[in-house]
Amino acid sequence: MRILLFLVGFTFISLQANALTPDIIKDGDVNGIYATLSDFRHNTPYLIDGKHHGDKVKLNQFFFSPTINCAEDGQSKLFYKDSIFAITLKDGRKFRFINREPYLIADTSCLYIYSLKKIISERKQEGPHTRTANKVVTAYFFSTGDHSSVYPLSMLNLRQKLNVSKAVFDRLEKEFTTDDALTKTDKQTGRFRINDLLLTEGK
Repeated sequence: MRILLFLVGFTFISLQANALTPDIIKDGDVNGIYATLSDFRHNTPYLIDGKHHGDKVKLNQFFFSPTINCAEDGQSKLFYKDSIFAITLKDGRKFRFINREPYLIADTSCLYIYSLKKIISERKQEGPHTRTANKVVTAYFFSTGDHSSVYPLSMLNLRQKLNVSKAVFDRLEKEFTTDDALTKTDKQTGRFRINDLLLTEGK
């Protein structure tokens, strides 16, 4: 009985979380898998085209499984989320699994910049009562070099991980006075402003 109640409670919490998260990926939305960074850079994914009977993808997100199961033209393949580089969706969006969670690949023009929708709880005072409300916030991350590691997008992490001259970094610090400023995009280019600046500097 306790196990049943736990499973019901867990299912309810999971459904609530899914309802509050905009970037839910459905299995049927997946178009292909980039096994390596090279595959990603050359846009050569392992495709699941859905043209054959039984073609399917199972992301196994519900219990944070480490694997992705694929079937294409009668052949089955198993991928590990922490081993592949990314997945691509039919709408063109691309996601990378970090700790089994799908991070949207938002910009690859210089730094690779990722975003993740997270649910946080806030306590609000309403007269004599305090209530807790959930809301969705977006966290940003980046990778550079061989892109094997992903870090929160902050000036501190950029100082430690970004391989640029002191003059370039001084300009970054002058341009981006807060970590929040690093998350802004340019309406004309569609890129993150930090990537525009790095491209201008020739990095």
